Amino acid sequence: MLPDNFKWWKPLPKEQKIEDILQIVGVYANGEKDTLVLKNGHLAIVYQVFGKDYSGLDIEQLKSLHKSRNDAFKMLPENVIVTIHSRRVREEETSSSSFSDVKIAKDINSIWNSKFNYSYKNKHYIVLVSSKASIINELSLLYSEKDKSSIRAIDTLEEAAKEIKSRLKDFKVKRLKDDSMISFFASYLNGKEVNQKYTNIFNHLIGGSDLIFDKDKNYHSFDGNNQIFSAWVSIKSYEDNSTQKMIDDLFKFQFDFSLYCQFQNLTSDKAFSMIDDKHRSARTWLRFGEDNELEFNEAIQRVQEKEISFCFTGFTIQVKAKSKEQLETNIEAIETLIDSFGYRTIRERTNIEPLFWSLTPGLEHLMVRKRYLSSENVADIVNFSTVGEGFERCSWGDNYVTKFLTSSNTIYRFNFHINEKPQAVGHTLIFGGTSSGKTTLINFLMSQSLRFEKLRIIAFDRLNGQEIFTKTHGGNYTNFSGDTNILNPFSLENNKENKTFLSNLIGDMIGLESQSSIIDSAIDFIYSSLVKKEERNLTNGADAFTPMSDKEIDIKSALSPYIGNGKWSNYLNAKEDSLDFEKSRLTVFNMDSLIGNPKLLGIILNYIFYRIKLMALGKDGTNPHIMFCDELPNLLESDVFAKRIKESVLENRKLDGVFIGAAQTPQNISNHPIGKIILGSFANFIFYPDPLADEKVLKEDYKLNENEINWIKNPGDGREVLFKRNVGDRESIILNVDLQILGNYLKSFNSSSPDVQKVRELERLNKYWVKEYLEC
Repeated sequence: MLPDNFKWWKPLPKEQKIEDILQIVGVYANGEKDTLVLKNGHLAIVYQVFGKDYSGLDIEQLKSLHKSRNDAFKMLPENVIVTIHSRRVREEETSSSSFSDVKIAKDINSIWNSKFNYSYKNKHYIVLVSSKASIINELSLLYSEKDKSSIRAIDTLEEAAKEIKSRLKDFKVKRLKDDSMISFFASYLNGKEVNQKYTNIFNHLIGGSDLIFDKDKNYHSFDGNNQIFSAWVSIKSYEDNSTQKMIDDLFKFQFDFSLYCQFQNLTSDKAFSMIDDKHRSARTWLRFGEDNELEFNEAIQRVQEKEISFCFTGFTIQVKAKSKEQLETNIEAIETLIDSFGYRTIRERTNIEPLFWSLTPGLEHLMVRKRYLSSENVADIVNFSTVGEGFERCSWGDNYVTKFLTSSNTIYRFNFHINEKPQAVGHTLIFGGTSSGKTTLINFLMSQSLRFEKLRIIAFDRLNGQEIFTKTHGGNYTNFSGDTNILNPFSLENNKENKTFLSNLIGDMIGLESQSSIIDSAIDFIYSSLVKKEERNLTNGADAFTPMSDKEIDIKSALSPYIGNGKWSNYLNAKEDSLDFEKSRLTVFNMDSLIGNPKLLGIILNYIFYRIKLMALGKDGTNPHIMFCDELPNLLESDVFAKRIKESVLENRKLDGVFIGAAQTPQNISNHPIGKIILGSFANFIFYPDPLADEKVLKEDYKLNENEINWIKNPGDGREVLFKRNVGDRESIILNVDLQILGNYLKSFNSSSPDVQKVRELERLNKYWVKEYLEC
């Protein structure tokens, strides 16, 4: 019998040095600085796991990822101890670069970024430690690789590491070394994120703070410049049901905490013995029956067939805060959540100090609250969940378009492009009914995209939806029904390529199917005789097309609708072409009056798209650009427009361009012949909630899974969209697109008819109308 004063853990003396407790003594001499040597001769390595966003995955994908985790854990040898750190950490946000030439876009960006001061992120790490004592002297490990026992020890650990990396490839793992490995342990020991330079002197791992453990308190503290309080909650009893939903919900909390899972696989013989002991014990239960017998037999069979392993497992949660009051609030939130899933928790007190050290390599035996779980149970607890964060840059430059909050209150860096590589695909379709906010969202995204200084935006508008946005952002808005002398093809530079285009364009205007030397000669004459660009246009140069004999085609007469007082003469004879992308980065055309006139529409589109191509190619390589088509299904009804849209979608990526189309319903696109062809070229779909959405179309044409379809058909209370990637893993994420924080600046994205009329009136009367409009 143990004496009354027996303690399995002896509290540290007040003057105890950290290096006397910490088991790390050096780095294995393999040149990589990625393997630690412990005092007892054990070895340790660390992997960072970047994790997986589960929010857009269907049940089959979830099962597959669970299997990957189970396979990784069950194959680990019994002489390796695994400790998994899953941290929920706060990170301060930095603002992205400013806008140099569009003041209102800069102001909007500044207000929008004010809501993103910080974010919480999930960080996962796996620590692997060899568990059998080594006969090697620690100095031989540090300075020699020749000892055979050393080689066997390192081989065992390296083999385990390879298994982990291979089987967790879907979660993206990276082995830590040098500074990153040292920083990992320094962060744990200091209770905060620390960037530590590599050093062989490991007593420097903890600096700037003192560890205070008081046996009479149910918390401990890191006492430094900013005191941090820490408390621990352990799970006392486990339910048989899956813990994955509980873990997902835990990682939605907006405060600092860490989940730790530590386990060591049993040999098959020990697993069978453990199952047999539990079997014999269970048979004494009054309610033990046939179902229980089957469960034990199934467990034995699954171990025999290597479907699962059993492991000795501990699971605990560390909660941190800057005040004791906040610490208690956070602890209560975690305990309440865990209890709601049927688990019994215990608030640690006397166990705090050994528990803290048990999570450092070589002291794993100090974790006493352990029980037998299967590798599948561990795969439930450890799911490496994260929330998509986007990426820091895109094809257009060293930046992202904008930020949004996710449904888990984490920050997502939005980009159209699917990755950071040059000329990555970024074409996007957005779906939302009338008054859903889709036009407002697209206008906001285009405003934010103006942070890329070389970017140009060309949009084809319907019903004046972008008139206010364009004018408030200093762009050119062309309304073909009211504006006169808008375009001038002869404003093109005098070169062979442009003249060839003009020859083909005039041939289309007069219905000539083959090239004509008469047209070519006339174009040469116009450029030589009308040197000034503002004088050079089709009307002023029309005489050059006068036939020299009765045998020649009367091209001038055929051009009569486009010159002089012809019915279409106001379209192509401007002194200053509105397609001057150097003067304006934002050019928008209202297409309402042209859609019903396929002849004129085709000619104007030929010219517009040619100018877009010239702009995109640029003199110094491709120039980034966005092409946006509002009410895309209506534009696709025009054969002329449909042809141009198809070409743009299939070719724009090579020119560093992104095509964006808006429609009210997904079937409006996928049911159109051209829509079906181009659908696979889109990188992204943005869906607003729609209870009447066609489930079959969403599933078959847009490859949405059951969870994504349910979200679309069952709208919540918030202003959110489903952002779905159409390539790779086809992941999706829910984004909060509530722009109310912009206040009066939201008016710059307005598309209502009364506001359009108000802007036109203010524009006519007041040079500084934008400020007056936003403030009225």
